[in-house]
Amino acid sequence: MSTLPAMETKEKFETIVFSTPSYSTSSQNFINSEHQAAASSINQKLAPDVKDCGLLIHSLANTAITNDKARFGFHIAAVKFDCAFLSTSVLSAFAKACSFVGRILREYGGNDKSDDKEGELIVKDSRSGNTYNVPIRKGSVDAMQFRQMVTTSKFSTMLGKPVKGQLKVLDVGYQNTACAESNITFVDGENGKILFRGHNILDLHRDRSFDDVAYLLMWGALPRKDQLAHFREEFARLANPPQNVIDTINGFSRDSPAYLMITAGLSAWAAAVPGQIPVHVGETLYLKNPKMADISMKQGFASFAAIVALIYCHQHGHAFTPAEGHRSLPENVLLMMHFVDKLTGKPAPAMIEELDKLLILYADHEMTASTAALLHTGSVGADALTSLISSVATGWGPLHAGAIDLVYKKLEEIGSVENVEPFIEKVRNKEQRLMGVGHRLYRTQDPRGKLLRDRLLELSLGVEAIPLLAVALEIERVVSIDEYFTSRKLCINADLYGSLVFTALGFEKEIITAVAGIGRCAGALAHWKEAANKDPKIWRPTQLYTGPMSVGQEDGD
Repeated sequence: MSTLPAMETKEKFETIVFSTPSYSTSSQNFINSEHQAAASSINQKLAPDVKDCGLLIHSLANTAITNDKARFGFHIAAVKFDCAFLSTSVLSAFAKACSFVGRILREYGGNDKSDDKEGELIVKDSRSGNTYNVPIRKGSVDAMQFRQMVTTSKFSTMLGKPVKGQLKVLDVGYQNTACAESNITFVDGENGKILFRGHNILDLHRDRSFDDVAYLLMWGALPRKDQLAHFREEFARLANPPQNVIDTINGFSRDSPAYLMITAGLSAWAAAVPGQIPVHVGETLYLKNPKMADISMKQGFASFAAIVALIYCHQHGHAFTPAEGHRSLPENVLLMMHFVDKLTGKPAPAMIEELDKLLILYADHEMTASTAALLHTGSVGADALTSLISSVATGWGPLHAGAIDLVYKKLEEIGSVENVEPFIEKVRNKEQRLMGVGHRLYRTQDPRGKLLRDRLLELSLGVEAIPLLAVALEIERVVSIDEYFTSRKLCINADLYGSLVFTALGFEKEIITAVAGIGRCAGALAHWKEAANKDPKIWRPTQLYTGPMSVGQEDGD
C-alpha cells in the first residue's frame, strides 16, 4: 500500500475532516459561522486523539456524505490509514467526527427531500429583521426549521438577563402537529372518508373480514389464503394465557373496571415472556429489527384479546376456552369468552358476523390519543406489551375510548325521545356535554357512525325493542338541522351508536370498550411496528417555561 509523506497531524485533520456547509439554494438560511465554530470545536477535541497515532493517510478530501434526506452537504474526507499504523484512537476520532456530522444533518432540517418541495413559507422575524424561507412539503413544514430563528427575546431570560433562544412552536394538545409520518391510515375529515393502506373502510366493511383488515394494517397488504391461515394459527397459539395471567385477572373483584384488569393482565403476561422485554434482556430488541418486531406485535395482539376474554369469563363465572387455529379471530374471541349458543356450545354464525363487522370499524383511526401514547412509550424501545399498557390507560379516559361507555350512560339518563330537546337546550347553554357528537378531525359525518347505525337497523331490532335507539336517532335528527350544531360543523361520531350495537348483541356496557379495543389493538400495534422500523427518535416534547427565574436571587433589605 502506497503512502503519502508524513504531515502535521492536527492541521491536516482539521483540513480534511470538515469544510463549511454548501447550500444549494437561497432558502437555506443557516448561519455559516455557527457551523464553522462547531467544526472548529469538534476538531480541537479530536486533535489530541490523532496526534500520537502515527502516519495519517488521506484521500478524497471533498467526498460528500451521501444522504438523500439532506438539503445540504457537509463535506468530509474519506480518511484511510496505513495498516501498519492503524490505531483505535484514530478510528475513534473519525467515528466521532462522522457521528457529529450525522447529528448536524438530523438537527438542521434533515427530514426533507429536494424533489417534493411544494413551495415555501416566508417568515419575517420582526425581532431580528431576518427573513426565512421554510420549505413546504407534503402539506407541512419541518418544525426543526424554526430552530434557526434565533434571537434575544424579552421572554427568554436567565436570572434576569436576556439570552438567545431558538423559536419554538406552541401547540397545546397537538391540535395541528404531525408527530410522525405513516402509511397506515388516512382520515379525511372534510369528506368523511377513512382509508386503511389506501383501501376505503366502506369497501373493507362490505367485502372483507376483520382478519383481512387486521393483516392489512399489520403487514401492508391483504392476505393470501395461506397467509390468512397462518395468521389464525399463530393467533390461537399466542392467545393461550399463562397461569400467572389467569391468576392476576381472577384476583380482581368481578365488578372492577375492565381497563385496570387489562393493564394488570398485560403486565403479568410481559412477566411471563421476559425474553421479549428489552430491559430484561439488556438489548434494544425491536429497533430496525422487523423480525423481532413481528414477534412482539403478534404477541401483544393475541395477549390483549385473550385478556379481554379472561375478564369476561371472570365477570360471568365461565371457564376460559382456548382459541382454535382453524377459526377466525372474532369467532375465537367469542369462543374464549364462552359467548356461545347454548345448544351448540359454539359461537352463533350471526354473532360472529356482527362482531366481525364491528371490529373492522374500530380497527384504526390514525393518530389517536391512545395510539400516540403507545408510540410515545414505544419510542424508547419498549416492547408491544409494555406499550399497550400506556395505550390502554390513555384509551379509557372519558374524552377518548371511554366515551363509548359515557354515551350509553348519557342515553340512559335522557331516557326517552321527549327528553332529547330539553337536554339539547342544556347543551346549547353549555350546561351539559353531548357525548357522541363532534370530533376534532371531522367537519362532516363520521362514516363509521352511519355504518354503525345501519348495522343496528339491519339486526331486525325495531325502535320499540331498543328504546335507547330511538333516543339516539332523535339526537342525530336534531343535530343535523339545529343551527347550533350545523354552524359549528358538529356531526354524530362513532360513539353515538357504537355502544348500542354492542348491547344489542348481548354485551354489557362494562365490557364494551374492552371488546372494541380488540379491533383497535390491530391498528395501534401496526403503528408500533412501523415506528420500530424507522430511525429511533425518543418522543420528548419541549415546553414553554412561564415560571419565575430568580426567586431568592433579588437583593433585599
